[in-house]
Amino acid sequence: MDMLLFQQSRRIPKSVKANRDLLVYCIWKTGILTNEKIGELFGVSYSSIIHIVKSVKSELEMNKGFLDKFMKIYSLFKM
Repeated sequence: MDMLLFQQSRRIPKSVKANRDLLVYCIWKTGILTNEKIGELFGVSYSSIIHIVKSVKSELEMNKGFLDKFMKIYSLFKM
């Protein structure tokens, strides 16, 4: 993923939105960065991070494929 796309675009294509949201959630879940810092990385407000997290949590409960993808990505964060 191209982080500049997230930082410079007011809107991102739907095709990459789910991946962006999943990455935001993984970073948020680590607890290392504040919502403000995560927002800076992705070019969104801290309140957008709250909405993204809530949306991803809901999707993880309903979609096993999405949960599998999350587990794969999040395992890379654990070192």
